[in-house]
Amino acid sequence: MTHICFVINDYNFLLTHRLDLLENLANSFKVSVICNIKNIDKDKVILAEKANINIIQINKRNGLFDSFRYKKDLLIKLNSQFSHIFFVTLEQSFFGALLAKKILKQKKYFVLSGLGHNFFKKNIKNRSIKILQRLFFRLAFKKNLVSGVIFQNIHDSYEFKSFQNIFLTPEYIIKGNGINVDKFPYMERNFQEFHFCYTGRLVKSKGINKLIEAYDYLSKKYLNMKFHLSICGIYDESDHDSIDINTLKKLENSESISLHRNVVHTEVLQILKQANIFILPSVREGISKSALEAASTGMPILAADNPGTCEVVKNRVNGLIYSDKNNLGLNLALEEIISLSEGELIKYGRSSREFIESTFSLKQITREYLDVIRQ
Repeated sequence: MTHICFVINDYNFLLTHRLDLLENLANSFKVSVICNIKNIDKDKVILAEKANINIIQINKRNGLFDSFRYKKDLLIKLNSQFSHIFFVTLEQSFFGALLAKKILKQKKYFVLSGLGHNFFKKNIKNRSIKILQRLFFRLAFKKNLVSGVIFQNIHDSYEFKSFQNIFLTPEYIIKGNGINVDKFPYMERNFQEFHFCYTGRLVKSKGINKLIEAYDYLSKKYLNMKFHLSICGIYDESDHDSIDINTLKKLENSESISLHRNVVHTEVLQILKQANIFILPSVREGISKSALEAASTGMPILAADNPGTCEVVKNRVNGLIYSDKNNLGLNLALEEIISLSEGELIKYGRSSREFIESTFSLKQITREYLDVIRQ
């Protein structure tokens, strides 16, 4: 019997990014998820259970020195009932590499949903972690203990294979977890006024500071035009990458910027309905589900020409790709987008929806995962 297991870091991230995909897979196979749900509201846990997904509790890893305990606990959870195991994120894939020799009967896949900004840091701590990662990943790959590696964009594939030097394990490019186009329906907008929008974590690597600076520039230069910016995201003060407190206060006190902090995912659609242009200024993404959701509703997208971010835009078809290396890149893109006619912007919005339906829909992504599982 095919019994699929996903090992993930964050249950809340499962709800916002993977629940629809796993529910679809549960229509064909038995699906379990190993993650920490100790402090999760019961109402949220029920959402997975209603989707016919079995949740297996594991205490989260607390720091580097807790890795040995986590590895031992994870091995106990990964019993022989599973036929396929997907280790989601670079961190969990590393634990998959550590345990690969001890779970030989199951097919094992590493899902590198994004390499993350820490992968590219060069401080002593991150360099030491990468040395360990390289060692154990290479051992798992050399001994053919891994059935495949799933990337969300080709840039991450190049970076990871360069990091490993040798790479013979089968690889797949699956662009995200799929967009439920029924939950994010198309809405044709008017562009008498410009209401920009960003949804995602409130961290520096997402380009929040650049976004604020570019919006300030636009507002001051075009005093005769009406602009508004909605920023919707999770702020975690314990995250070292979070925007500083001064930036947060500026957002909270702004008259032309609406800050929506820590809203549940079901409320995001209501915020998207009020906006008409989505901005994705991230330094790097695996694939941006927030931008894809916005595109599904028929929004033109502005995206930086960075790995993973530019995947969501066909330049001058459903939006604009701007140079992130140019300090004025986003400023120029904003000026170009507001110079377009309403007819051109509506056409961009329709193209966004078509792009999602053809490339990123939940139906398409589910099919790609089913193809991997059935091999």
